Amino acid sequence: MTALIDAPVEETLGGSAPNSRKTVLLVDDDEAVRGMMAIALEHLGCDVLTAEGAEDALQIMTGCPAIDLIITDIRMPKMSGIDLAERVRELHPNVSLLYCTGASSHLLEEWQVAEGCILHKPVSLATLQEALKPLFGS
Repeated sequence: MTALIDAPVEETLGGSAPNSRKTVLLVDDDEAVRGMMAIALEHLGCDVLTAEGAEDALQIMTGCPAIDLIITDIRMPKMSGIDLAERVRELHPNVSLLYCTGASSHLLEEWQVAEGCILHKPVSLATLQEALKPLFGS
């Protein structure tokens, strides 16, 4: 499962105001996916923090509470993205969450995740941009 970056994209999400950039915490145990998605998010005007697992993400959240969005893989070792989301909701109930998975859609019902909250791998830059627009009001 690798993320693909499609180009070109004509607009970014950050806007032109200096403080309008959004901070995204990207959580994925696959280094290649994490790297490609981080590049895509930066291209879209986001400040990106990365974590290779849920435990790392929780540590980052403790030290940097000004995170606007968490994009997390669902299937990761030790703690799933679903479990991470539950913990994050306890600590930061207003943070936005998107799940990213390469799993088939029948598992989404088992995980009880709303379809609108899912990015299916591979994720194109255009798909990522469309998913972020409603969250960031652009």
